[in-house]
Amino acid sequence: DGPWLLYDNHEDPYQLDNLVGQSRHGDLQAKLDAVLRRKLKDTRDRFFPGAAYVEKWGYPIDPTGTVPYTP
Repeated sequence: DGPWLLYDNHEDPYQLDNLVGQSRHGDLQAKLDAVLRRKLKDTRDRFFPGAAYVEKWGYPIDPTGTVPYTP
């Protein structure tokens, strides 16, 4: 159920313009959604919300509720 993100990394390398829901990208969005759903079904992945994975694997989170980036 999202939130979904779709960017044109060539035209928008800083990912400022989320293309999801824009009619001109509807076909691509539908195609990518079908690929994702097929892969989730094939791997029996229920695709839980991010917080479920944070809890499952014990990731540390910062005060904003985000998993900090560690290179």
